[in-house]
Amino acid sequence: MKIAHGLLLCFFSLALAGCSHHEVSGYYVANVGPDRIAMIHLVESPPGHLTGSLVVSSLAANGARNDDLAYDLAGSITGTNISLEAKGGLASIAQFFGNSTTLIGHLRGDSLSLSRGAKRTAYREMSKQRYNSELAKLDHKGQVMAMTQADVASYNGLEKFGKSVDASLVRYVAWGGLKIAQVSNVRAWYQERIARYSKCLDTIRPLAAAHVPVWRWQQCVFNINNDKFYRDQEASTLKALQAENNSAIAADNSKIEQGRQMALNTLAKLRADCTYAINVASCDLMTKKLYIKYLQNGMISVQDIASFRAEVPLISAALAQDLQVANTSQAQLDALAEKAQHLYQASM
Repeated sequence: MKIAHGLLLCFFSLALAGCSHHEVSGYYVANVGPDRIAMIHLVESPPGHLTGSLVVSSLAANGARNDDLAYDLAGSITGTNISLEAKGGLASIAQFFGNSTTLIGHLRGDSLSLSRGAKRTAYREMSKQRYNSELAKLDHKGQVMAMTQADVASYNGLEKFGKSVDASLVRYVAWGGLKIAQVSNVRAWYQERIARYSKCLDTIRPLAAAHVPVWRWQQCVFNINNDKFYRDQEASTLKALQAENNSAIAADNSKIEQGRQMALNTLAKLRADCTYAINVASCDLMTKKLYIKYLQNGMISVQDIASFRAEVPLISAALAQDLQVANTSQAQLDALAEKAQHLYQASM
């Protein structure tokens, strides 16, 4: 009778919930975000009583692994129904659970479905080895994220550098255009002084010979002597401009070469990172095309480089011509000034 009674109880229990349930103890894993894995480890002991832990592994925006969030779990299983309560620090609990720390769901085969509030998560049972493999995949994804961000930073840095070089080349061409336009002004500046000094000398020479008092004609001699400051300043400015031009040419040429080297380094890095792509050959081809179209000149405008190359000899020639005019004219002015001063001193 006792055996029959037990069988009947088992029969009715089977009809309602089942006399036994799937082995609960094990590892259950779910993707709870694009870069986040949750693992629940459960142990059933004694039957119907559950203890375990929940570990959430995730990636930061830069691809680095965040510190794992870990919670203790305790609960029960009745038939296929499971109820768990999470315990942990308040701040830590809030990060994953929000206001609800209760997990309710069911276990069917190797599928564990748990809900916290209105949010349901499906976990799959897997071995510890398989779980470690999932963590390795997460870490690998983090490495790819970090490399991608480094590639983007490298590309953006190259683009920024290219724009700065473009601006420098444009400035040089504009600056040089002004210097070319001023060649005639420099020549006119010296010619005006040569004419003025000559006129002064032509004026005072007969006055000195006629012994006209010095105080009546000395002013033009004083003007010539005072003008020496401006003559020297003009010559110094023209020499400085030539030095500035040589320095700008060297700096811009260096930047162009630096941009090309940066482009080669960026290309090498992109191609190296292509080994992590799903389609390595396609990634490598796209990288080569990117280099040919944008990178080979260091993200520097081909037109700006061509304009710079074309203007350099013209600007350099103009500045050299200015300096030659200055040197020749300065010698003439010095000679005229010396003659005027000699007449003045001889008439004292």
